[in-house]
Amino acid sequence: AGAHTQQNPIPADLTLGDNPVNQYLAEQFGGVRRKTNFKQAARSIVNGLKFIKMAQTQVAMKEKTLRTITTSHKGYLPAEWHQLSTSRQNYVFRLLSYDAMTRWEYDSLELSVACGEVPLLFIGWAIVCAPHAQTAMALDLGLDEPEEADNLYEFVQEFGIKPEVLCSFLRLVESDYRKENPYHNSIHAADVTQTTFSLLQMGGDKFSSSPLELLSLILAAVCHDMGHPGQNNSYQVNSHSELSVIYNDSSVLENMHAARAYRVLGSKPGDTDSDVDILAGLQPTQKDA
Repeated sequence: AGAHTQQNPIPADLTLGDNPVNQYLAEQFGGVRRKTNFKQAARSIVNGLKFIKMAQTQVAMKEKTLRTITTSHKGYLPAEWHQLSTSRQNYVFRLLSYDAMTRWEYDSLELSVACGEVPLLFIGWAIVCAPHAQTAMALDLGLDEPEEADNLYEFVQEFGIKPEVLCSFLRLVESDYRKENPYHNSIHAADVTQTTFSLLQMGGDKFSSSPLELLSLILAAVCHDMGHPGQNNSYQVNSHSELSVIYNDSSVLENMHAARAYRVLGSKPGDTDSDVDILAGLQPTQKDA
């Protein structure tokens, strides 16, 4: 009998050419071992090294930027702080400590009286800019830097938020809460903001998947009742108010609050008297989220 000849299970036309699928089939099942293209391999290595170097450079630049932000804004204090007497500053400093702001029994009315009736500005700044806000107050009062608190969110570093821009944003938002409104005013907004923060600190942040979600929750609390006229949705609809016409009798006030918030959050330098673009440091995908 003639010698048995092993048949190649892969047709010849599938083992030819530069198609990577054909090459894989040929090597795995056809017994074909192609010669290494050293020039191509060298180019791949060089390109890989270039990519790694570029990535390292980008990371280093980001870290340098964050260090610059941290250093340049560590001592920032809003102008309203300097308008307070020293005794009031000490009082406000205690009310805005990280530990105090996490407490469920926090009194936002007390903060409003102590800080000169701009509670949303102070509580928003103290939460979003922690721990730098607390450090700045302590140093200005000649006190030791506060001990680093647990569960800090570090929004300044994470999103490149500039404290002076944040404060301009908070002033603009707070001015949209009507002082003559007996309930839905900036004290209420400050209270909801602190309560949201307290809930997050008590474990609510475990249900959030990212720092961006945490920041979004805080900003939503800050803006949630902007422009509230003092009457509820039923009044708007039954009185055929201008707002009810604009929003077609559907969640009238909620849609209005959201629209006013988005208008401020979408402001760019030049749109307002001062820069309020607190989202400037976010990536486009983060803003769309």
